Amino acid sequence: MKWLIKVVRTPEVHDENRHKGISAWEDRCNGLSAYSAWADALSNDEDFATDDISVLRERFMVHYDAVGAVAEGRWYRSLFISQIARQMWNRAEDLYKSASCYSAEHDLMWADMESRRGIGVDDNKVRN
Repeated sequence: MKWLIKVVRTPEVHDENRHKGISAWEDRCNGLSAYSAWADALSNDEDFATDDISVLRERFMVHYDAVGAVAEGRWYRSLFISQIARQMWNRAEDLYKSASCYSAEHDLMWADMESRRGIGVDDNKVRN
């Protein structure tokens, strides 16, 4: 739980190995601040102002993959926290509230998918 709280509250992650040439990723937004960065990226209409389906598909897939990862991660996190709540009866109320928030994030990701008429990638979903 301490690690989970640390991850959520850490706004940026900096790759210590990048300068050594062995990095697999760049510095990135993290935790709750990643949601703002994600929303900002989706709000930049210029990035989507093209008729090139390959460009749109690439950008769509970044969002599509993130939605799936967030949905899955939040669902399992809600289950994990609920298990802890059953063992820590003196903190159960707060833990169940936390689990409920993660479950709601999972549901929000599914609502995003449903807004595109379900799971899957086709040209109509990509264009929309």
